[in-house]
Amino acid sequence: MKWLSIILTFLLIGTNVYWLNQSIDTAVTEKYSEQQVYELQNALREAILLIPKINADMEKNVIVAEAEQISASKSFEKDGCVWVGFLGLKFNDKDQLVHVSPAWNYGEADPCFPTN
Repeated sequence: MKWLSIILTFLLIGTNVYWLNQSIDTAVTEKYSEQQVYELQNALREAILLIPKINADMEKNVIVAEAEQISASKSFEKDGCVWVGFLGLKFNDKDQLVHVSPAWNYGEADPCFPTN
């Protein structure tokens, strides 16, 4: 009888540890999902606000300035794209906007996320 109590106690502790681990894993996964939704919403909002302000004759510095104003963040250049907020802006040699990328990539071809 004594051994049965010891075995059942260890089994109870073991299952509680398992459920604690599952709860922590679920919480972390949920936090990553919330962050992804937050970034998607902000990228969409920034793009929607930027589209009416852009026309084909606008210069690169004007487009970047408008994007900085909308996103309330400074721009920086990386991998041939100008990054402002959650958007990557790709310009050609004539400083014309040719592509807009979100701040994340799922592996699809994208000029702001060059493959190495």
